[in-house]
Amino acid sequence: MHDPAVSAHASPSEAIVADEAAAFEDFFRGQTQNLYAHLCLITGNRAEAEELAQDAFLKVWERWDRVADMEEPVGYLYQTAEPVPQAISQGRTRASQDRVGGRAP
Repeated sequence: MHDPAVSAHASPSEAIVADEAAAFEDFFRGQTQNLYAHLCLITGNRAEAEELAQDAFLKVWERWDRVADMEEPVGYLYQTAEPVPQAISQGRTRASQDRVGGRAP
């Protein structure tokens, strides 16, 4: 998404940054719900899923200049977001405890 108002008064490098930010925002909006749902299924814990998703998007943003040019940026996002097996096990244990205690995960 190129904003002519931004580029009319911005240096070329500022215009590039604005374009990158807009592209990332589109990517973020297009992937947030699916990634969150995926992580909820894996971890069984909404708060943990949200934290993992936030961390993954932050890492992707920090590398956006490379990620944006990848053939599969969504795959990179999901790979970045995947918790280590120990975290998955801990999440399942907490989810089981939440269900036993009568609370939703």
